Amino acid sequence: MALNFYDSRGHFIDHRLVEIRANQAGISLRTGCFCNPGGGELALGISAEELVSCFSRSHERLTIDEFRRCIDDKSTGAVRISVGIVTTFQDVYRFVEFSRSFLDNQK
Repeated sequence: MALNFYDSRGHFIDHRLVEIRANQAGISLRTGCFCNPGGGELALGISAEELVSCFSRSHERLTIDEFRRCIDDKSTGAVRISVGIVTTFQDVYRFVEFSRSFLDNQK
């Protein structure tokens, strides 16, 4: 399942921060961009006009942080979690509790 976390103001929480906190909590998940070129932009609501604007501003390569600023801090990826045959109820519960730790947390 792919998802993003949002704060109480409706701004997304950087998937890289979610990954850092998950690692600290001993939770295994994946984060980052999608493998399908164009699919991520479509799923995340990044328009062709925004992409053209960002990439035409500079002749040098953009860093991910520069790109995010250019698209008004929209998400550039997602958190991906998987459940399978060895996943237990406790695993899912730990993830739900981990997710709740972002509620009303502005850090």
